Amino acid sequence: MALIGAMALTPWASLTAATDRVDALEAEQAELDAAVEELQAEADRLQDPLELEGPAREDLGLSRPGEIPYIITNPPSDRPEPAGASADGPGGNEEPSVWQQVGSWFADLLP
Repeated sequence: MALIGAMALTPWASLTAATDRVDALEAEQAELDAAVEELQAEADRLQDPLELEGPAREDLGLSRPGEIPYIITNPPSDRPEPAGASADGPGGNEEPSVWQQVGSWFADLLP
């Protein structure tokens, strides 16, 4: 009787191991199916040209043909201050704002 019980234990262990493996693979398959659905939704969303235009303009700095892109940058603030000059006091060496700089560029064009 003990011999028959020992002989039945090996197939039973194999069966439970296989069942556990099938359960793990089914769970992994469900996760992969969810990931595929998310990626498919993203791919469908990116088929819209307007969805692509925003990141292309913002991240890559692209523009449409015929458009003139303008890039306004702030002056670097890490420049060393000249000796003896104080930006805090009146008449100090204060840098103009971006709008003052842009205005000065176009001041010569105005009548």
